[in-house]
Amino acid sequence: MAFSTRMAVAVHAIGFLAFQERRASTSEEIARSVDTHPVAIRRLLARLREAGIVDSHSGPGGGWHLAKPAREITLGAIYRAVEHESLFTLPAQPARADCEVGPRVAQVLKSRFDDAEAVLIDHLDRQSMVDVIVDVATLIGPCPLSFVEGPECDLPPDAARPRSPSGHERPTYRDVAMVTHRVDSDRD
Repeated sequence: MAFSTRMAVAVHAIGFLAFQERRASTSEEIARSVDTHPVAIRRLLARLREAGIVDSHSGPGGGWHLAKPAREITLGAIYRAVEHESLFTLPAQPARADCEVGPRVAQVLKSRFDDAEAVLIDHLDRQSMVDVIVDVATLIGPCPLSFVEGPECDLPPDAARPRSPSGHERPTYRDVAMVTHRVDSDRD
């Protein structure tokens, strides 16, 4: 059984764009990061653009960029933008007409499959790209502060102290994202 990798590639591409410090990126740069062909990336980015997740502009300095802050992009929105087939499918051939079980199993499984996919999408809707980026940034280490956009990032006074063994002078993405998460959670 083969599964689509569109979701994983889309999350990778969006994460790549989030880490670009508001600099537009070409489909070639993104494709190199994902290790795929630029045409495949352009097709995927076109679906994401239709969903309002990314945007592009042409000309000098042109390329792809996020259409909104990473914290407003849910994994569920990405899934709906790039995955057009159901996660679970029934056999293309109908069951034999003389079988008592086959047609009924398909009917029962269809509702179970729909319920399971709804639970998955609900789970994905509760996670933003910031959640993914925080985990990726934790693995990377210290990064520039400008990753989180907007005034709601309320950094504590000691945020500029080194956070890593390397003695980097700025907070990591995780530090910034966690502060933003705490501020957002306090509003709920």
